[in-house]
Amino acid sequence: MRPSPKSRSSDSLRSLEIRPSYAILAEPTDLGIYRGHTGWARFDIVVQGPNPFDVDDAAEAIFRELAARQSDTMEASRVEEQSVQRPRFEAWNGFRRGVIGISSRLRQEEDSVSAGTMLKRQAARVAESVSQVSVDVVIPRTKQQLYTNRTTLTETRVEAWEMDAYHPLVERARQVLAAAGREPRVGKWSLPRIGMGTAGSVLSREFQVPVIGYGPGVEQDCHAPNESVPVANIVDATNDLAAICHGLVGVPVCGWTADEI
Repeated sequence: MRPSPKSRSSDSLRSLEIRPSYAILAEPTDLGIYRGHTGWARFDIVVQGPNPFDVDDAAEAIFRELAARQSDTMEASRVEEQSVQRPRFEAWNGFRRGVIGISSRLRQEEDSVSAGTMLKRQAARVAESVSQVSVDVVIPRTKQQLYTNRTTLTETRVEAWEMDAYHPLVERARQVLAAAGREPRVGKWSLPRIGMGTAGSVLSREFQVPVIGYGPGVEQDCHAPNESVPVANIVDATNDLAAICHGLVGVPVCGWTADEI
């Protein structure tokens, strides 16, 4: 599960004039109906000042504070909440600059802007106790080559998204699978490692397209060494996805009458 670049998804849908009613992501759900996940974003904490010793001390203090929090959260949960890199230092316009790269999980109630604002407050509070420096937080932009061979600058982030548990798309998928003899689970991706994500963020938040996930893979094995998919799951997912699609377009499933569609 990898984040889809915002610009690529937006340009593709608009240029093709696609207006989907629903979307189903065949991402790893182990044959469960998934309706969302948390997000994540990459931030750069920029510590800057004329005195190189002050900048070094403040950047190291911020790094130690964040690294300690990262360790505490990993001990309490298997879900990675933050990933912090050691400061890198450089000269910039006559000033000393320290940059700390950090990837942070975004919960449903926050976005990358609010998370960056909170991170800046935390970093500035630590820096003030050490020395007089300026502290800023930015979302770095990286070059990415699109399938059209065009190069664009994109922000490394995936916003959190969630479908209502009783949304008609979720209910319809669940009913179809139940009629086909399944006992579908309804849940959400846990995304145990920072950097994982799906296209559901772009589809649901930017295009207001209802989205669910249903796939044969196992999330815990995704992008891990010796990644594999159970063969039986592939067969079941093929049948189940066809049944869901039939149900969504109004084709009776397992003896349902037209009045029940």
